[in-house]
Amino acid sequence: MKKFLYIVLLLSSSLACATLEKAIGTTPTPYDLPTLEPPQQQATSTPITRRDNFDVYCPSDVPEAVDAYNQGVTYEQAGDTTSAISSYRQALELDPNYCDAMDNLALQLRQQGSVDEAITWYQKSIEVAPDNDVAHLGLANAYMGLEEYDSALEEYNTLLEIDANNPEGYYGAGRVHFAREDYNEALTQFQKAEEIYKSIGSDYLVDAQVYIGFSYTLLEDYENGRNYLEMVYPQMQDNAYVNYFLGSCYYYGESIQNDALAKLYLTRARDLGITLEPELEDFVNSQ
Repeated sequence: MKKFLYIVLLLSSSLACATLEKAIGTTPTPYDLPTLEPPQQQATSTPITRRDNFDVYCPSDVPEAVDAYNQGVTYEQAGDTTSAISSYRQALELDPNYCDAMDNLALQLRQQGSVDEAITWYQKSIEVAPDNDVAHLGLANAYMGLEEYDSALEEYNTLLEIDANNPEGYYGAGRVHFAREDYNEALTQFQKAEEIYKSIGSDYLVDAQVYIGFSYTLLEDYENGRNYLEMVYPQMQDNAYVNYFLGSCYYYGESIQNDALAKLYLTRARDLGITLEPELEDFVNSQ
């Protein structure tokens, strides 16, 4: 574990605020990358709570409120956060118990950086509809962004109490344990999320698999770490951490040691912004 201390600190700080940002695309790379598994289905870049993935809990009986809400959704889809926030606020002025508007408002506020106010709206939404998984997930993710891990874990566990088959509860709990450097428990939670994501054909499967690869590597199970990271590599080849950990697997893993691949991936990680430890830097620069 000591050999990964620096990179773990870097990774934890970069992943505290959101799920792993995927670098997917067809941008040509100057590296002669090996042929791996075929790419999986492309996933969206911001798998945060979305209305079309969850039930509507508080349909409003106020037509004007519904109109304002729908206008907010239109603005949101157009990327106009300020106008979306204004419309959701208007919907709530017209119908103060419109928890769906609260959830969407909170999400927009989070993306704008107003996390404390977002938390307030999620809490109000939960008061209106205690089993609202959208609000619980949004609240948990907001707490994760503030590194309030106890509160985040409580909300992820609440998701699982509402629905034991909700993969976001396991995935979120895994992120908490990962941030706390409890990689064994993180691995267990991510594997549960992976199983459910697979069963429902979720685009977010790759998120869990990336974390599983990281967790195996940090537990010094380099072969399993390599297997998972190679599996997601077609979708994640522009992610610095995926390259770093994959290169580390080939460098440190005695049973799979491959200097050529280790150098390839570590060089790629460095070029993508990772500062390598002196030992790895010397290795990459060696002939």
